[in-house]
Amino acid sequence: MCEDNLNIDLIEKYLERSLDVDEIRRFEEKLENDEAFVRELNDMELLISGIKKAASLTSMDDKLDRFEKSLKVDEDVEEDAKTVYFDDSRAKRHVWVVAASIALIFVLSVSLLNTGQIHSSRKLYAEYYAPFEYFGTNRSIENEEADNWKNALHFYDNGKYQEALDRFNQIIGNNKELVNHPEHSLYKGNALMELNRHDEAIRIFESMISEDNGMTVQARWYLAMCYLFTNNSKKALPLLEEIAKLKASSYSQDAQTILDRIQ
Repeated sequence: MCEDNLNIDLIEKYLERSLDVDEIRRFEEKLENDEAFVRELNDMELLISGIKKAASLTSMDDKLDRFEKSLKVDEDVEEDAKTVYFDDSRAKRHVWVVAASIALIFVLSVSLLNTGQIHSSRKLYAEYYAPFEYFGTNRSIENEEADNWKNALHFYDNGKYQEALDRFNQIIGNNKELVNHPEHSLYKGNALMELNRHDEAIRIFESMISEDNGMTVQARWYLAMCYLFTNNSKKALPLLEEIAKLKASSYSQDAQTILDRIQ
């Protein structure tokens, strides 16, 4: 696939809020280093912004009426194509592109009116999420468990999150009392996030908060990040508000910045 098509696919996924973790990183890299990509993105956002503005000035009945009229026009175009370009597959393909474009514009005009803002929570996630860094451990462990824990953190620290997750699960299998251990839970939740398994990570961080186990601030931050990734800003907001109040927290300033951009 050529670079232009790759760019378009990436922009489409960004607009659809369906970027995975690797695509989010590639998107960020292109924003910083690829001027052509930035121009394409700006053009698309400008188009959608215009659609949004037009949508805000018309009622839903007007939108439906215009949509029905546009489909009628498209039927006429298709008939002309059958008559004049019956053997030209490119003309037929053009007709379908026109039809798809009209439908897309209608859908965007309605959905963007409801969302109220163009930049997605996924973009905020891409800007502010970073996996929890390994700074050593406070855990007192011995023998085989110590080796498993050391191996798990080694894989985690080197970005081998599936291997780390396997070791974390193995540790739990050997010692059920560690299921809710704060350090274990925090690293495991981050490994799941890196593997694009945010729903599972959400359950871990929610459990950490309910237990109030000494790493609640970190759990709130990464739970908020999970909610941003899953486009659930409504649930992320109260978590970010709590973090922003904790001026001594390293997450406080970023939490306030995200709040300012969302609200």
